Amino acid sequence: MEKITFEKVYTRDTSLIMQEIWARGCTTRIQQELGFANPHHPEIIHFINDGSIEIWENKQATSALMDFIVEANKKDAHFLDNRLSEYKQQLSDLRQYWDDGRLSDIEDFPDYLRRVNEAIVNFIAYYYSAVDDRTPELIRRKALKMRETDTFFATSDIFIRNSLIHFYPAIKGYETGVLSAEVKHLPQLAELRERRKHFTLINGIESQLEDLSDLEKRRPEFNFIFEKNEFPHTREFKGQSAFRGKVEGIVRMLRRRDQISDVKAGDIIVSPMTTPDFMPAMEVAAAFVTDEGGITCHAAIVARELKKPCIIGTKFATTLLKDGDRVEVDANQGIVRIL
Repeated sequence: MEKITFEKVYTRDTSLIMQEIWARGCTTRIQQELGFANPHHPEIIHFINDGSIEIWENKQATSALMDFIVEANKKDAHFLDNRLSEYKQQLSDLRQYWDDGRLSDIEDFPDYLRRVNEAIVNFIAYYYSAVDDRTPELIRRKALKMRETDTFFATSDIFIRNSLIHFYPAIKGYETGVLSAEVKHLPQLAELRERRKHFTLINGIESQLEDLSDLEKRRPEFNFIFEKNEFPHTREFKGQSAFRGKVEGIVRMLRRRDQISDVKAGDIIVSPMTTPDFMPAMEVAAAFVTDEGGITCHAAIVARELKKPCIIGTKFATTLLKDGDRVEVDANQGIVRIL
């Protein structure tokens, strides 16, 4: 049996609905609108792990999609211009919803999700044009400029969450696990509580209450590349220094928006990867430590702006540390020590 390999590319605090939309955009919708049929299946798996979502990509599928977009830009100098022109109109239509902060009538939910689904292909086209250095330079600059100011994904995500909580106040904190087909007929709260712990979604279509290890047993052709920590009981570990400095403080895990208020002045934020939503916590914290990221990731950029010690790319910080641990963050050496 030929194995299909998946690698975790990042972890985010987003709604399952937005990740459904992303997955379908990269698969069925891009085929319908741009004629690209990816030869590698399934393309993407989402896994809810303790309330945040891990994105696992079939790297062959992602490479094929990026190849397609690069070629589209090279063959047609106006490919991205046409995508952006349509996208900006779609954003204008969506802002009429966003200005209200949430939906006021649940009957409007399907129409709103339809509009987000329509915009996602253009979002994907410019996103991959921006991140791929094979993109012709002038075209890539346009894509990067759009990326600097565009809040489509994050704003849509917040709008969906706010709308779900407005219509179903009892699910606050568990709205992440709602699927798009369920917005008018929600699962029981007990089900959503379980999804917050562990839930898989394949290509935005096939879903199951399970861990990735269970999924591997159910689908033996799947192979997940798990980072292995060879020193689970170590008292210190390394990462890449994103901004120098040396501080001590108490660990505060930050995986989700609902944990922001837990971070107090002088705490050490430990996160899979920070996002703009985490800024209120980052402004009061003493330092940042992340599992993921490179020198241009959000945590690194904010650390340089705020001049706070930051160590990124540790891989295992959220596994090795827990809330309340006292640590030393030595970003001069790229070392975190448990005191």
